Amino acid sequence: MSKILEDRTEEIENGEILKSDEKSLRAKEFINILTDMILNYSQLTNQAKKQLNF
Repeated sequence: MSKILEDRTEEIENGEILKSDEKSLRAKEFINILTDMILNYSQLTNQAKKQLNF
């Protein structure tokens, strides 16, 4: 296991990105965007409730 980790660390240090890494980064970006959208929606609905006195 440590040999694999060493090889992987060396690949990263040399700027080599695996497709699985790229997919993982895209998935993380997508989750961050969805989280931001949900937070914005929640804030807007809370503001609307306050304005409508719900």
